Amino acid sequence: MQNAKLKKGFGLLEVLIGLGILSVAFFALLTVSRSILQVSRAATYSLSADFLLEEGVEAIRSIRDRNWTEDIATLPDNFYLYFDETLSRWESTTTPEVIEGTFTRELAISDVYRDGDDDIAASGTLDPGTKKFVVTVTWQGTNATTTRSMSVYLTNYFND
Repeated sequence: MQNAKLKKGFGLLEVLIGLGILSVAFFALLTVSRSILQVSRAATYSLSADFLLEEGVEAIRSIRDRNWTEDIATLPDNFYLYFDETLSRWESTTTPEVIEGTFTRELAISDVYRDGDDDIAASGTLDPGTKKFVVTVTWQGTNATTTRSMSVYLTNYFND
């Protein structure tokens, strides 16, 4: 009789240990899946930021190709881009635009100087036909604000 009670007690103990093991395994799977989702989201944001950087460079090239003197030479030092649907072209603005509810893209323009060998230098002779553009994309990540930048030099390709 006592042997039967002991077996019933061990059965209950086995069930409790089994539930404990399953609970720990389930919690571990949830933790791993949450980490995978965070890494996936960060990679998606990073890839989107890279595309926005490249789009910013292509947009500024498009503006350059319209007319250097009227469009590039008159840009403020820091500006933002938007696509004007009615004109079907890129335009500059001083108003920040949030892209996809997450990203902000800002452009900075600066003069370019050349040294005696006609190489780009920190100082020297001003080259009015070349400008340096820095495209910066910023977004709020899980724990902090993340920023990516790309620099490009553009010249007055069509001499206008």
